[in-house]
Amino acid sequence: MYAFHLYEPYLGMPQENHAHYEAGNVFRMAPGLQGKLLLIGGINDTGTQADLFRMSETLVRSGIQHDMMVYANTGHGAFGQTGEYNMQLKRDYFVKHLLGADPGVDR
Repeated sequence: MYAFHLYEPYLGMPQENHAHYEAGNVFRMAPGLQGKLLLIGGINDTGTQADLFRMSETLVRSGIQHDMMVYANTGHGAFGQTGEYNMQLKRDYFVKHLLGADPGVDR
């Protein structure tokens, strides 16, 4: 999926700046990723949903384990109770996998 509003303001037109688009191709970089990976998206996100699932599939085909959360009835931003849940999920993930601590201690 090509989401022009995500790339063109920063990289220009793909036809004029092909090298920058290739250098920033996260799918090409995916096989080299290491560590714990968490992908998060909303099922109603029309801007990045295809990229979310494409990245997951790229990781699977590269044999890279990853975690993924897809929120129902959520677009490109999670708000209200879903937003609070999402923030807690990310906090817990970072505490557990970056700090090596029990995320439930400070709740």
